[in-house]
Amino acid sequence: MHLPLGFTLHILEETSSTNDVCLTLADAGAPNGTVVFTHHQTAGRGRQGREWYSRPGSSLTFSLLLRPNAEELDLLSRFSLLGCSALVDVLAKHYQLPGLIKWPNDVIVHGKKICGVLMEALWQGQTPQAVILGMGVNIAKDAYPPDVDLRYPATSIEAEAGILPQPMVLLEQLLAALEQTRKSLSTDDFIRAKNAQLAFRGEWVTLEENTDAPRKVRLLEIDQDGGLWVEEENGTHAKVYAGELSDSVS
Repeated sequence: MHLPLGFTLHILEETSSTNDVCLTLADAGAPNGTVVFTHHQTAGRGRQGREWYSRPGSSLTFSLLLRPNAEELDLLSRFSLLGCSALVDVLAKHYQLPGLIKWPNDVIVHGKKICGVLMEALWQGQTPQAVILGMGVNIAKDAYPPDVDLRYPATSIEAEAGILPQPMVLLEQLLAALEQTRKSLSTDDFIRAKNAQLAFRGEWVTLEENTDAPRKVRLLEIDQDGGLWVEEENGTHAKVYAGELSDSVS
C-alpha cells in the first residue's frame, strides 16, 4: 500500500485496543500521523465504555494519532466529526454509498450503522498533547454477530455495495480523506459541511441523554462547538453535547 506522506503505520496481528496502543505511543512522543492497525481487536470499546465487536478480517480497525495545532486546541469536539466526515466522503467517492453522520460519532448508510468513531485525548495539565481517533468500519457481511443485541441496526460495505474492499486499501483511502478534511477543521466551513452530511436533520427523533428518560426532539444542526441544537416538543431550542439518537419516535 502507499500511505499518504506524513503517516507512519504500525501493523499488529492482534491487540486488545488500538486506541490504548496509540495512547501509549503518543505518551512516548510518537509524531502526528502515527497509525495503529490491527487484524483483530479483542477488547475494543465505543463511546461511554461500550464494547465494540470485531471479527478477524471483517472490519477496518485502526487508531490515528493527531497532534493538535494552535488553532485546533480548543476544537477537540470536532475531531470525531472529522473521522465521520472523512468516511462519508470515501463511501461516496469509492463505493457510491450515501453515508451520513449520525451525531455524535457514527456513520450510517440507509439507516444502518457502518462505522463508529472513538476520540480520546492525551493531556498535559489543561492542554491536549494528542488526539487519538479510533475508527471501526464494517467491511464484510459478517463484521457484526447476528446473535448480538445491537443498540442500532448494523450494515457493512459488502452488504450495501456488493464490494468487499481490502482493509489496507480502505485505510489508504480514509487517511487521504482525513488529511484533506482536516485542512478546514478550524474554519466555520467545517461545521457547515458537516451539517450537510448530518443524518435526520429536520426530523423528529428520539434522544437518550445520560440517565434521563428518552424524549422526542427535532434535530436542527450541529453548532460550531460540536454541540447539537434540537427543538423540544414545546417549541424551545436546546443544545446537547452527548446522547444517543434514534429515528424511532413513539
